[in-house]
Amino acid sequence: MNSLTKQAVKVALSLCLSIVCALSLGWDKVYWSAVTVVVMAGNETFGHAIRVGKHRFWGTFVGVGLAFVMLQFFSQLHVVFIVVYILIAVVTAYLSDDSEYGYVFKTIFTVCTLICFAGGLNVDTSFNYAILRIQETLLGIVCFSAVFTFVWPVRTEQVFFDGVSSLLKQAQQQASLLQQRL
Repeated sequence: MNSLTKQAVKVALSLCLSIVCALSLGWDKVYWSAVTVVVMAGNETFGHAIRVGKHRFWGTFVGVGLAFVMLQFFSQLHVVFIVVYILIAVVTAYLSDDSEYGYVFKTIFTVCTLICFAGGLNVDTSFNYAILRIQETLLGIVCFSAVFTFVWPVRTEQVFFDGVSSLLKQAQQQASLLQQRL
């Protein structure tokens, strides 16, 4: 099999594993773990995917914390809640432009919004969603990491050297074509 086929098989295995594990644990939102796998799989290398997984975890954790603070202190003060929510939206939108940690801030805002509003501004319901979101995110990261570590592992250095080799072959082909034309 070529490397693209292996990559597709590993992503499919990660998705299946995360969905089956979430279903066997009786969790409601099994697609959250699947989305985590898909987001991590959209990266060039395993190292980049792990970094995105870390960012997704920390964004989820901080987003849950912000949601709890907002719900605890402002859920009965609707105007103040909306003002604080807009301030969080502005700050996270501004910080999401950062090249290294931008994804963390996007995740913070997304999770904060999800926890606040999916629970209907109810602290108890939102708490259940928050715990489930953290669990599903961790499950997706663990499933992706396990499959990509043990099934046809590829090192980042290998990807780099394969790319350089391919580039050199293309350069040689172009040089030989140019010599033939001259």
